Amino acid sequence: QGFGVTWDNPDIELLEGGVMVPSHALKPNTEYEIVARCWNSSTEAPCYQMPVLFGYLSFGIGTVSHFIGQDVVDLGVKGGPQHPAFARVKWKTPALAGHYCIQTLLLSKADKNPLNRLRQENVNVGVLASPARVEFQLRNYTPQPHQYRLPPHR
Repeated sequence: QGFGVTWDNPDIELLEGGVMVPSHALKPNTEYEIVARCWNSSTEAPCYQMPVLFGYLSFGIGTVSHFIGQDVVDLGVKGGPQHPAFARVKWKTPALAGHYCIQTLLLSKADKNPLNRLRQENVNVGVLASPARVEFQLRNYTPQPHQYRLPPHR
């Protein structure tokens, strides 16, 4: 549709004390509530007791998901009174300032399209100023050794 691609998902919100907080303005080591809006495109099949998993990725190559928590929702049919549903968990941000990616995964067993269950919201924790120190993790999950070349630090 001519829009730029983004991983800033309008269906994932962060709240502090019930007030929405911008994803680029999170404080380190602070508890927030993550709210995920869950949609159902079926007009015939509700999803009762559907688990919603929450996690986050840290910045790097070969990142792993760090489990935050889960909620269970009753997601009604499209246009019904239980649609959309809202899953919620508490999250204490990492103490280290940096870029993180919050992810939610809907675990519906009857979903006709399992490729649309994962959602992501990019967040920044803390304020980075130049020069900034950022941890960059590199992981190799294969049994073979690999060489990685990154640009030199300037």
